[in-house]
Amino acid sequence: MAFPGTVHRCPHHGAELQSFSIDPRIGARMGDYWVHEGIGRGARGHVYRASDPKGGTHAIKILIGRAIPDPDADAQLVAKTRLLRDLRHANIVQVRDVGSIPDGATYIVMELLRGESLASISARTGALHPYRIAEIGRGVALGLAHTHKNGWVHRDIKPSNLMIAASDAGYTAKILDYGSARHSSLPGHPAKGSGHGFLGTPLYMAPEQAQDPQSATPRIDLYGLGIMLFELLQGQPPFTAATIYELIAQHQSQPVPPMDGPPRLRSLILQPLQESPDQRPETAAQVAAELAGAMNDMRASMIADSQLPGLSSGGAGRAQVGADTLDT
Repeated sequence: MAFPGTVHRCPHHGAELQSFSIDPRIGARMGDYWVHEGIGRGARGHVYRASDPKGGTHAIKILIGRAIPDPDADAQLVAKTRLLRDLRHANIVQVRDVGSIPDGATYIVMELLRGESLASISARTGALHPYRIAEIGRGVALGLAHTHKNGWVHRDIKPSNLMIAASDAGYTAKILDYGSARHSSLPGHPAKGSGHGFLGTPLYMAPEQAQDPQSATPRIDLYGLGIMLFELLQGQPPFTAATIYELIAQHQSQPVPPMDGPPRLRSLILQPLQESPDQRPETAAQVAAELAGAMNDMRASMIADSQLPGLSSGGAGRAQVGADTLDT
């Protein structure tokens, strides 16, 4: 039922009427995909649930146009997305297609995930159980190993760029947001995200990354993984400060604070947090193997004590994908 514009409450129930607008994207066709409903919004685009003619379900992100047109950056985004289609791994959100619609907007088709961001879980629960931390860390390290093997460096590993996605095995850690990523075949591009000329997130940024925003070595990702694992174990990151510049100075000069937790896990978290990249593990595969060993140790102890933990994910039933999965 429609009401005149001057009516502010429903004449039948007395409820206050809320204005709304119909999203013209819903019901539209984009290439081979039909858009069904909105599921998220980010700084650079809106994400929808979509389907293909074979009945497959996907997340489709439609990018918001730039305030100042930048054809070179748009072309680089398309080139990056086409390369990301080949980055297929159980611990990485899958990018499936890229295209444009008549109004010029670019859309990116991705795997539709059911789950919750690790940042949201951590904020709700605080520090996680050490076994689950090692399990999540191993999954992320495996995803990074595949990323690095294929010529990519992520450059922004942090809890909000990871989703704990529901799977047949229970849950899987998925790496999102390759917007800051660099591929060996692509040129560099200006920093995004921090607003201070840094590429990435200072809270999780390796010292050399702050010194050179265009740095792109796998050990940058390992440092971010170490910061994240410290935060999951202790309930807070190792370094905090009033300003970004103070925070960066701490990363570059302060020792990592002491941790509570299983000795082997604490040692593994410290290894990628060395200030010098040369003192960190050589590969993400090495980190994954070490975390698997720590899991085995803890599992044997917990089975003996009947204390194998679960992982609560309040969003495990929601269909979503990170709205900033691919920004530039």
